Amino acid sequence: MTAGRRTAVTAVAVTVLVALTSCKGAGDNPAGRARPPTGAVTHSARPPAGADSASPRPEPSASRTIDDDGVVGAAPSMPAPPAALSSAQAFARAWARPDLPAGAWLAGVRPYTHPSYFQLLDTVNPANVPARRITGPLVVVSSNTDVVVVEVPTDAGTLRLTCVTVSGQWLVNGVGFTRTPR
Repeated sequence: MTAGRRTAVTAVAVTVLVALTSCKGAGDNPAGRARPPTGAVTHSARPPAGADSASPRPEPSASRTIDDDGVVGAAPSMPAPPAALSSAQAFARAWARPDLPAGAWLAGVRPYTHPSYFQLLDTVNPANVPARRITGPLVVVSSNTDVVVVEVPTDAGTLRLTCVTVSGQWLVNGVGFTRTPR
């Protein structure tokens, strides 16, 4: 190969190399970063407006549930209706009364309970209710137009209530309780 031909081939090779390495497309991998596996979430979670930016927020991953707004651990995507919160609060106060006789306890929770769920509560012995008082404000876990889930701190743990709307009235349709470790 002659020197002139060698120079021309080298120039073409350098031009092609420069062109290939400087092109940026949607499928490029800048800076040699490892590509995430297919289906992985790659965006960062942003704290909701007004949140403490110094608080660390977990990065989303493919194995975590992400609400429809794409932010892990954020506030519900819509504010909970005040009537749902009022019903949940009243139910929680009536529920955390283990000292009452069964009839009085049931009368206290009935106005805030879905009829089908009330049939289950009819079998509860109030003496087995672990909490005696509410110790803080409700925390809305999720909220949409038909279902609101709240957590209520108590002296014995966290009460989790699921409220549904029935003919315009918000009623408790599910109860869960997580004891506070001692």
